[in-house]
Amino acid sequence: MRLYFLLVISTVTPLLVTPLSILEVLDKTSSVLKLLESAWEFVNNDLGIVEISDRKRERMIFSKIDNINMQLVDMNAKINGQGMTSRNLFVTIQTVTNFQDDGINMLLRKKTYIPEELEVQLELNDLRIKHLFIENYYQRMEKYVIDLEDYKNSTLIDFIDGVVSNYPNSAISLVEAVNRQVTESKFLRMLLTQFNLTNSDYPCKERRSAQQAFYNFFGEILLINTKSHVLIEVAYIIKHLYGQGNFTKRISDDNKQFRANMNNIITTTRPYMMQASLELWRCDPKEHIPDETYIEFTNFLHGYILNKANLDGRGQCHEECNIFSYIRNTEVNVKCNDDNRWCNSQLPCPKIVNCQFIDSAMTVCESRMPNTKRRYEYVELIEKNRTLGKKKSCRAGDEFSLATYRDWVVFKCSYCFCLCDEGAKYFSDRYINLRTVMATTSDNRVVTGVRFVKHNRILHLQVQEGRLVENGEIDRSTVRWVPVENYKIVDKHIFNGQDYHTLSWEQRGFELHDVMVEEGFVVTGVKFKSIDSRIYLEVLKTPFNFTSGKLETESYFKENPRSQANHTFSKELKLIHPDVPTTNGTNTNRSTNRYVQFINTDYYKDAGQTTVPFFDAQPVESAEPVPLSGIGIYHKGRSGSGGFIAPRIFTYNFATHLQPFKEKR
Repeated sequence: MRLYFLLVISTVTPLLVTPLSILEVLDKTSSVLKLLESAWEFVNNDLGIVEISDRKRERMIFSKIDNINMQLVDMNAKINGQGMTSRNLFVTIQTVTNFQDDGINMLLRKKTYIPEELEVQLELNDLRIKHLFIENYYQRMEKYVIDLEDYKNSTLIDFIDGVVSNYPNSAISLVEAVNRQVTESKFLRMLLTQFNLTNSDYPCKERRSAQQAFYNFFGEILLINTKSHVLIEVAYIIKHLYGQGNFTKRISDDNKQFRANMNNIITTTRPYMMQASLELWRCDPKEHIPDETYIEFTNFLHGYILNKANLDGRGQCHEECNIFSYIRNTEVNVKCNDDNRWCNSQLPCPKIVNCQFIDSAMTVCESRMPNTKRRYEYVELIEKNRTLGKKKSCRAGDEFSLATYRDWVVFKCSYCFCLCDEGAKYFSDRYINLRTVMATTSDNRVVTGVRFVKHNRILHLQVQEGRLVENGEIDRSTVRWVPVENYKIVDKHIFNGQDYHTLSWEQRGFELHDVMVEEGFVVTGVKFKSIDSRIYLEVLKTPFNFTSGKLETESYFKENPRSQANHTFSKELKLIHPDVPTTNGTNTNRSTNRYVQFINTDYYKDAGQTTVPFFDAQPVESAEPVPLSGIGIYHKGRSGSGGFIAPRIFTYNFATHLQPFKEKR
């Protein structure tokens, strides 16, 4: 008989190693109920009053136990992403303090990330206490059953009476209190509100969407119900075993109540799960590392100083600086009319835009472009007594003094501060991949994450893939980053506008929007598309069977909603006096449903020498790989910063598949 108790106990205990999905809990619970039914029939038929002596029957029982244990090993490996090192049939008893990562504690930790309402925090703490009490009951039961010979029957009976009594702290009373608490509409509304706050950084800290947090939390609640049910039924079995009465009716009623409780939790919480955000993004890294945590377009737009005489096609100084708003290299006077070596020292600029007068006298510390990715280190304005950029020591031979001079006595030949749209020959990295990037759908793989990478000077949105299996799960052993295509802009049969997009002053917009796929589809690829002057994200979607996990053969592009005819009405996200994004400060402002244009940094902050925004290169992936229901591009920044263009993902909406609990037959 003791073997049956061990079978029941060891089947349930591993379930609380980490929070499981609700679908997994329900599936496992069904198996547990079958096992409990078998145990009760075994005892009720008076076959378990004495120790089993029949060797054949014992081998059969151990075979069943071993089979169930192996299923649990596989399940544990799937949940934790690692295999078990032992096939021990009995789980080592853990103390209550070891439960640090269950669904309730995970929610409690979010107080670090979002402003908690005191009432929600108190409710969660109360739930945690009830959970720990139930867990303590279960672990004591486990110890009694495993070491049955070490205890008197009366000790076990006294403990069992406490489990099934009507006292407030009995297992029966505690689980009823838990169920009442978590199905109250007020509690659910407050919990949803906290997770859906726009300033919540829980998703980026925990790498779980709000719905995943909800899902794991209520999976934990269902687990509490399952463990309590097992505890109570085993208690009645032991009481019957030791002649304390026949509890057939009580067990039948308890089974009905258990099923009703499970279904009530599912039906009550499902609407709130449906409303929980699916969004997942990344917070700022602890340290900004080039090409690892961020990517930038280099040598694209630079602050550029030139005299009016060199900007004017006739070599004259009749016009003001702001007249020169757009000049191509063929229109620029090639003769240097100033009386110093400044004009000849600079690399020529193929396209000059937005000139303006800054000061009549200045000292310029020239940088050695293209290696430094800057034309100037800083510019010191003499009359205004201000500095463009950050002043530091200037190497010998790189400092120039510029001042306004007279032409024909009447006209002032001033120096203008312009923007230079650099040419590709100056090693400008300003290219965006336009080719489709997709998961290996022929192997039933779907996209599970994305990140920006730069390869061969081309920006790619790389995808992470994993094989889709039953019930929308991902086989963790198959998750990998799909290598980006290895082509260069100088290769044969590679064309601008077809394979890649080249940024220019005229074409430098980036759309910030989310692309969501319909129910019944999952994301299997991404693509950037150039329309007029902007870049748009499109998503490849594939229909699939949720139960089997099989993808259909045909895939379809879901266009960005802004890539239609009305795209010209998008509102621009203007970057005001932007500094280099990696300077000190936290980027907490997240903007979407707009477009942003690549521009130069602020003249006073950086001498206009850096192109912003940067790209966030951190991988965006869920802690537990899941299929995706959408991908988005947004801007994260702060006042006075260029910020980052960053990707975000939307986890699959599992709440649509929550159904009333049914046992396997």
